[in-house]
Amino acid sequence: KINDSQSIEANSVYFPDFDETSEYRITSRIDWSIRLNDEGSLHLKLGIKNEYDTHRKRPFDRNEYEYYVALSYSFLPRRDGATAARGRDAFPPRAAPDSRR
Repeated sequence: KINDSQSIEANSVYFPDFDETSEYRITSRIDWSIRLNDEGSLHLKLGIKNEYDTHRKRPFDRNEYEYYVALSYSFLPRRDGATAARGRDAFPPRAAPDSRR
């Protein structure tokens, strides 16, 4: 987490080839997420993904890069338990059904 509105997340996964120990694949990615609204439900995500695969032979490069930009919207409440600015007021509780009908 960089600050309240930005975060960076990265991971790598190693996939060994158990039949041929010199062969493997590694995928890595890094994402930069920027919150676009105060409620925390709208984010812009920029990232790079790299896949290194020893199975690829010439003329193909063993490294494959993907660059991406995504806009994401979350319908769920934030993880810190905060509610959206209008979250509770937007949908007031329903009145109990009238039992006189």
